[in-house]
Amino acid sequence: ALCKGRLEEEEVQKLRDGVPLTGGLGDSAPAEVEIADVREGTTLLRIIISEGKNRQVRRMLLAVNSQVIRLARVAVGDVTLDVDEGRWRMLNDAEVKRALGYTPKEL
Repeated sequence: ALCKGRLEEEEVQKLRDGVPLTGGLGDSAPAEVEIADVREGTTLLRIIISEGKNRQVRRMLLAVNSQVIRLARVAVGDVTLDVDEGRWRMLNDAEVKRALGYTPKEL
């Protein structure tokens, strides 16, 4: 997520711990958050969340007085979204089995 302003470690730690979300959604679950880059009044964050509440990353950043400029989803679970915008691909057998909850022994 590219966000407005320079986020300090204290704000990033709040995102890691979970923050109150607007819209009556409660608090976000703890997340993995790291600063990837800071430049020209923006901070680039790498964020891994374990839930998918409505506009969650945007709401998380609002909770630390920031705002999303650009947001890109790069994976859903262990499925990497490695296709061009507007394109799609079939999941392979292993991805389908993991998504359906098969254990590794059953693969």
